Amino acid sequence: MRPRHNTLLLITLIITTALAACGMSATPAATIITCTFAGSGTAITLDGERLVFTCPNVGGDNAALVGNVRAGPNGWQIDKKTYKKSGSTYQTTSTSAVTITSILLADATQCDFVGTGATIILNGKRVNFTCPNAGNDSVALVGEIQVVAQGWTIEKDTYTKTASGFVVKSSAQVPIRSIDVAPAQ
Repeated sequence: MRPRHNTLLLITLIITTALAACGMSATPAATIITCTFAGSGTAITLDGERLVFTCPNVGGDNAALVGNVRAGPNGWQIDKKTYKKSGSTYQTTSTSAVTITSILLADATQCDFVGTGATIILNGKRVNFTCPNAGNDSVALVGEIQVVAQGWTIEKDTYTKTASGFVVKSSAQVPIRSIDVAPAQ
């Protein structure tokens, strides 16, 4: 588990304990799972959709993210399918929409979804994920995920705020290593 997930679990435990002491209950936080890029070689398809990211197994079944990212009511969504291998084919056992909560880039930058409301625009593209600062500069993922031969990429911008607005200092398409997802609300 990454430190950020440990912190979230600790906060949830503290709040749940405090509420229980007051005779109240808390709804458990959504379960966040990390799905890792499956590679760009020979692809498994589930119901005609390419398996893109592999996820932790669910009740003995394999799990994966398939298809394309789409806008959902609370953020970017993608389908998570559980499946079993049957001979030389794969059979889907369940499908559910999941919401992308964060993206880990190939350069080890972890970026969190900013939400569906207002946000800033850099070079005509919406900031969708914020990342740790690079010195005095801000870092964000902007625009849409791009599907390329080597996998999925997204534009990573380093920018600063000036008196006249936001100025992009550098911009690059960076491969996505893994995606954290939670059940869609």
